[in-house]
Amino acid sequence: MLSGPLVYDLAAAVRHAGGPERARELLAAYTATGAVPVAEIEGSLDTMLRFCWAAEADACARLLAGCPGSEPDRAAVERGRAGLDQARAALLD
Repeated sequence: MLSGPLVYDLAAAVRHAGGPERARELLAAYTATGAVPVAEIEGSLDTMLRFCWAAEADACARLLAGCPGSEPDRAAVERGRAGLDQARAALLD
């Protein structure tokens, strides 16, 4: 059974919850379902979480780089900078 996509979805949920410490209840509930073996979650969650943060950094960098012929609004630029800073801090942690 391929459960990598499930662990990625779990990592995305953990990221949105504020990280593993703040997502303890979420992780406990997900682990209790048995959808993915505990050993697989423990062995791959950190890697998948870092991948989620890297994808977020990429999306924010692309927003800040802008698309040819378009000018992002000021609020979008601020969200992009904040998101990039947040991703950088998470990846350096």
